[in-house]
Order: sequence, then C-alpha cells, then structure tokens
Amino acid sequence: MQWEKLLNYNRLNEKEREFDDARNPFSIDFDRIIFSDSFRRLDRKTQVHPMRSNDNVHSRLPHSLEVSCVGRSLGTLVGAQIKNLPPHMTSDRVGQIVQAACLAHDIGNPPFGHMGETIIGKWFEEHGGKYFDSLSESQINDFTHFEGNAQAFRIMTRTSMYRNSGGLRPTYAVIAAMMKYPWIYQENIKKFCCFSSEREILDDIAVKTGLNGADGIYCRHPLAYLSEAADDICYSIIDLEDAYEMGILRFSEVKELLNCICKIADDKFSGKTDKEVIAYLRAIAINNCVNATVGEFIKNEDAIINGTLPYKHNLLEKSAFSKEAANIKKNQQ
Repeated sequence: MQWEKLLNYNRLNEKEREFDDARNPFSIDFDRIIFSDSFRRLDRKTQVHPMRSNDNVHSRLPHSLEVSCVGRSLGTLVGAQIKNLPPHMTSDRVGQIVQAACLAHDIGNPPFGHMGETIIGKWFEEHGGKYFDSLSESQINDFTHFEGNAQAFRIMTRTSMYRNSGGLRPTYAVIAAMMKYPWIYQENIKKFCCFSSEREILDDIAVKTGLNGADGIYCRHPLAYLSEAADDICYSIIDLEDAYEMGILRFSEVKELLNCICKIADDKFSGKTDKEVIAYLRAIAINNCVNATVGEFIKNEDAIINGTLPYKHNLLEKSAFSKEAANIKKNQQ
C-alpha cells in the first residue's frame, strides 16, 4: 500500500478535483458528520451506563467527540513521522482524517450498543423467516448478525444526506480510516464493517485507496489502527471516570488504576477535590497512552503499510502500557 493512494482526498460518488488548501476536504467531512441527523441521535444512545441520572456520565455523543480529539492527536503525531507523505499532505491533515473517522465510528450503533446488536440479530433469527424467502444467505446474515460498524458504513456511504447516491459522500481516506473491519460478514470472524448491500461500495473504496486484498476482504487502512486506538484509549480511561461518578468504583480504586499510567506523586494532588484528582489523572493518562500508541504504530509502520500486521494487533494493548491497559480492562468487567 502507498500513502499517496491511502490518503485519497476525492469523494465517494463525486468527480475528482484539486485539493483545496483554503478548506481542505477532511475538515469538510468532519463538518458533514457533526451536522448530520445520525450523529445528533448519539446523544440518546448508551455508552456504558443506561438510564443514567447523572449528567456527567457519557452517552455515545460526547464519547464520539472525545474519541475524535484523541484521534486527531494520534494522527497528527504519526503524520509528523510518516515516510513519503504526498506533497499536499501535512501532519495536521493526517490528524484531521483520523479525527473525522473517529467522529463517525459509532454513528451506526443501535440503542444499548452491543446488547442492541445482539437483540436485533436474535429477533431476526427467531422471527425473520417470513422476510427471508427472496434473500441470499449473505443478505440473511446481515440481519441475523447485525453489526453497528456495518450500519455506520451504510449511513456514511448510502443513507444519509445524498440518499442512495453516496450518503455523506466522505473522502475515500476518511471512510477507509473508519473501517476497522474492512470485509463483509465472515463466519469465522465476529466483526465486519459492510453489509452485502454495500459490497460494491466497499470494493470501490478498496480500489481507490489501494487496500490489499480482494473479494470483499481487505487489509486495514493504516489509519484505522489509530481510529481503533483512540476509541480504546477513551473507553478504557474515561469509563473509569464514569464508574467513579456512578459510585461503582471508589476514588482510591480509580486513582490507583490511573496512576499506574501517570506515576504522579501524591503531593501533586494537594488542594484538589477527589473529582479534580480523577480529572487530572485522566488527562495525563490519555496523553501518556497517546504517546505510547504512536510509538507502537511507528515501530510497526512497515508491517502496517504492507498489510501484514494482523488486524487483531491492538496498538494500545501492545504498547508500553500493555499491562496497565489489561489491568484497567480487567477491573471494568
């Protein structure tokens, strides 16, 4: 794979055009997403804690905004170290690609997240028979294995804004960076990013960005590893803050888990309330995880660009904070 094609700034279902330095296409993608109906609906969708009465606890909307901020930092820092960037690209613009991809990463999630996906799939398994007579096996799987990532892809590329004519018409780089699982449903793989109805769109994106692979199964776009990492960093760390707000974890527990990443001496907390301490540690922990993730990406850049790094290679979980991330994940279960 080559960065020239991977960072394709042209839009789905639109003619090719010159890069506009005054208002680059990746910032337009961000604006289109944030003003869309589908993004606005995320405010009513659960992040972790349903039916919350505490308005400091995250829904999918602030979560997506925070992930986009972390994604921008990851993309900008990696962009500053990428070899052979195209002439019109800067590190800031690489950051904008990841930022827009992260903003849209949950746009297809049903209510109650993964539980909602399971309920939709089970309903169609039990009651969908009468609707399936004219469908192929692949089409039936789209209903019985409903996937929020594939619904996000469908919204972005088909059903939102320019209905059935490109959706939000995102740039190829942004939609490819959003695709953490760039394949249609596979029996031996739990996650996927594309329903059979959008298979031709997936193939077009793969060709236009030069993704390795064929027949509806492609390698990840390199920046998709950063989109995934931004999400991982936010839900790992910020979910701890939510657990404290909800009284699920004690202050001492959250402080200890976060300070394993931060290494801050107790005298730095003087004069701060417990809530301020948690917020302080959260900010430092995110920054440290961002830097560690960038280091892991650069270490594996050749394998990532060649498409040989397994998609299950989680940059945060393989970074310098692998043990700390695993410990946080364990305490969240």
